[in-house]
Amino acid sequence: MPRTVHLLSVISSLQENDECQTSKEYLDLRVLHLPEIDVNINFVADEHKAHLKLTLTGSRPAVRAVINFPVEACERFKIQRANPTWYQQVVGHQPGPNNTPYLAVLQFDLRHVCAEGLFVEDCASRFKPLQQYLTCEKIIAFSLVDCDARRRSKEMLLSFEKEVANGYLSPWAQVFGSIPYLPTNPPQRSVSARIAFFDWRDYAFTLGIGMEYERQLAEAKNNTYQCQVRVVEVRGHQSKFQVVISGPPNMKLAPGDKATLVFVEDLELNRRAPKGEKQPQKAWEIHISQPVSFSPRDSLAATMFRRGEEFPQIFCGQHVVPVIQRNEIPSGKAGRDFILKSRSWKATVRPVLEDSTFARSRLALDILDKKFTQPSVDSMSKAVLSVLLARHPANIEMFDIYTSVHDCPRQPESEMNLNGSQKQAISNGRKAPGGFVLCHGGPGTGKTHFVVEAIRPFLTDAYDQHRLLLTSAGNVGADALAEAVHRKITGLAGTNPALRNRYVLRAHSIETEKAIFLSIMDIRSRVLVEIKQTGSCRGPLASIETTPDVLQSNEEYFRYFMRNAEDLLGDNRVQVFELSVGYRMLQAAGIIPGPIEVGYEWSTIRHLYYHSIRQTSIRSTRQFETEMRRLMSHVISHATAVCATVAGAGQPALCSSYADAELLVVDEAARVVEYEWWSLLAFYPKLIGKIMVGDKDQLPPVLESSDASRTRRDQPGGILENPFVAQLELSFQERLQTAGFRTAFFTVQHRALPEIAGICNNVVYDGRLSNHETTLVSRRPLAQKIVMHNMVKHGQASPVIFYDIPSAKEETRQSGSKYCSAYTLAALNIVEGLLAAGFGTATPCTIAVLTPYHAEYEHLQMAKALMCEIYPQAESVFVVDKIDKRQGAEFDVVVVDPCAVARAGFLQKQRLNVLFSRAKCGLYVLGNHRSWKLMYGDLTYWFRRFHAQLEKYRQVWPSDKPLESAFFDPAEI
Repeated sequence: MPRTVHLLSVISSLQENDECQTSKEYLDLRVLHLPEIDVNINFVADEHKAHLKLTLTGSRPAVRAVINFPVEACERFKIQRANPTWYQQVVGHQPGPNNTPYLAVLQFDLRHVCAEGLFVEDCASRFKPLQQYLTCEKIIAFSLVDCDARRRSKEMLLSFEKEVANGYLSPWAQVFGSIPYLPTNPPQRSVSARIAFFDWRDYAFTLGIGMEYERQLAEAKNNTYQCQVRVVEVRGHQSKFQVVISGPPNMKLAPGDKATLVFVEDLELNRRAPKGEKQPQKAWEIHISQPVSFSPRDSLAATMFRRGEEFPQIFCGQHVVPVIQRNEIPSGKAGRDFILKSRSWKATVRPVLEDSTFARSRLALDILDKKFTQPSVDSMSKAVLSVLLARHPANIEMFDIYTSVHDCPRQPESEMNLNGSQKQAISNGRKAPGGFVLCHGGPGTGKTHFVVEAIRPFLTDAYDQHRLLLTSAGNVGADALAEAVHRKITGLAGTNPALRNRYVLRAHSIETEKAIFLSIMDIRSRVLVEIKQTGSCRGPLASIETTPDVLQSNEEYFRYFMRNAEDLLGDNRVQVFELSVGYRMLQAAGIIPGPIEVGYEWSTIRHLYYHSIRQTSIRSTRQFETEMRRLMSHVISHATAVCATVAGAGQPALCSSYADAELLVVDEAARVVEYEWWSLLAFYPKLIGKIMVGDKDQLPPVLESSDASRTRRDQPGGILENPFVAQLELSFQERLQTAGFRTAFFTVQHRALPEIAGICNNVVYDGRLSNHETTLVSRRPLAQKIVMHNMVKHGQASPVIFYDIPSAKEETRQSGSKYCSAYTLAALNIVEGLLAAGFGTATPCTIAVLTPYHAEYEHLQMAKALMCEIYPQAESVFVVDKIDKRQGAEFDVVVVDPCAVARAGFLQKQRLNVLFSRAKCGLYVLGNHRSWKLMYGDLTYWFRRFHAQLEKYRQVWPSDKPLESAFFDPAEI
């Protein structure tokens, strides 16, 4: 059991007497005063690595620190009985009549000490004496009163000896060794997240086992679902159809996912066919889309196609599947009833898993294991390991992230267009532990701009060709980085001719990049087939084919490819085509013009490329594949900067060609699950600087385990939940910030009006954010028009309106997802008012309705589909989405539909912060003021704080304004 102790600082070495009693020894010790702090000491041998645990707890729960001394940190530990008189002199009072005072002396090595909440910049003032003492000294003593402290001491020492003899006592060591087999009954059902780790094996066991649980949960999504399918025409397309899919309630498919579809009768006919007549089944590709106006409840909408083929008719076995004509479908509920009454066809739907990062992460873990456990470890590897374990930052070797830049200024930040808080990050980078630079940027604080300025010394260095790996948690962030860096390089090259051959790449999956490279070849081959079959080329390609300039016509073909990429590429994540690897390969090979120098060495691939237009079999030859891989490697290795998602950066073709990268940037770092860092650290061994930019106060990493721990449904192999889900939800950035690594906090926000930004600033950031002068209403014409519109339409001259809807009630579907019809109607009224007033047409403007719940999102999305029929501009200017997918996005106007009325649910600080920080010029919040005021309990703390900020903008929904909309009828749910 824990025992209350007094901490004593050791002024000089102690005499090794049986009993502490001399005046000299009294002078050697003094009490470390920690006001209002309870100190407990305990020995722990059953959770992780055996260790001596010191816990310091203040009167407030938030004031807490933990110091763990594993066996490696305990160079010498001795306990001896103390003289009661001496004890009274040192501590200030006599021990109880039945207790014996003891003195425990620990000689420690700070390099192996694991501390949480102590070695941090904002360490509680009450802990400061201990923080300063441990940093400077190597011996600490504990005076304690315990009737059997001597026996407990011997037990502890025996456990330490057992730890050394057995190698490791952690019960998770055996589990790690049995991967991929996970126990039905793990040593612990739930393991608390930790900031610091005892050693490399402790770290590898914890994160490695957590990743294996996550892998098995993720791969369980690859189920085959038996569904009913109805096919609807897509106007203007013969090769693409819209399908409405009704399947089991546990279908784990969402908008953006891909799957394959095979009609069941096709499978049955093939199964019954004679062995020699069986044909491989060619599946249809389907992309799950947003719900459409005629989607029945709990169904999925998708597009279905076979790339590059046209099928005027769809066959299911020997039957022709009738295609429902779009103009036959009525509006509203009648349309959904019409679809349900139409004939359906049985089909098998199998999700297509994206390229899995788990195998790469496990390989990276093995590489790091060999690196960190070999007898001789280089200084950078030692420092990186210390950072992973979250050791005391002052004891980790420091590196200058600009060390490879020729003649780098002593203070490069002085030449950068940055504010003071951003310049502090650059200054931190000149002396960064392990080369890690932490940047905490709230909403709209210029994180992408900071990255572009931070890498400027590398871009302007005319003496060396640097390699910069710029990553982000998602595709949108990677696109933004690529475009911003491309603009910077283009601008610099305009004034410095030596930089004109430098370029940036936006790397996608290797298969996608190959498809982009082959795009012109594929389209021209189809044109030749059409000319051969019909005698002419029809449609938009006809004029291109007659262009005399081959390079010019190739450019036109590529533009056609970009316009029709959804059908021709099948990867809607590609948005920045001109910076893709495939496009740069076309330029390097001389197939389309561009800034990349065309070398004679690529004449072979160019020759094969043109010949394969007429002889498509050439592209499958070994020579063509080899030349294409060689060209891709050349284009990647000569890039100044490569931008990719964190997961995408681990692809073998990318990291093998760019292994010499010297600087790493991870944007949205607080959303990156920690095991995805392993590929970056293992496959790019020459990295010096590692800049992480993110916001731990916004959404955490997205995990299958998080959903599993909430629902506990549909889990594979009896696995109910991941014991390490709390650890995986703690991002590497947040862990290091909590451990005390120096972090630059960006203080100036450029996105939102002060009235909008103030909500999150006051609740989440304690008022530390300031507003740039360009955010004032007087500096934004759009904001002025929104304020005027609000005065005319809503009777309140403010860019923020909190609409109090007393009639709002939350309801729950059988699936557990919430919805609130009153909020849906109010949101549609607000949006329709904006569209009718010319916002989005006469006044350029983007509008979004954001909600956290899927059921509410479905209702809003179906209503939007109907709204687009009346307001066509809504298709491009009006967005409906769930907030979890919109971190990093910004809109001119946002309607916040929290769906919550009586309970906050999972609307806690991070999700609420994202929800309220997407708007730039106008914000509408829907709620029920009275019900929100009556909320109680710990889970409502953050919700109530946000509500308090909104009260001054409160306006009751007018009683003479009925809550109704032509686009949504609650009675039809």
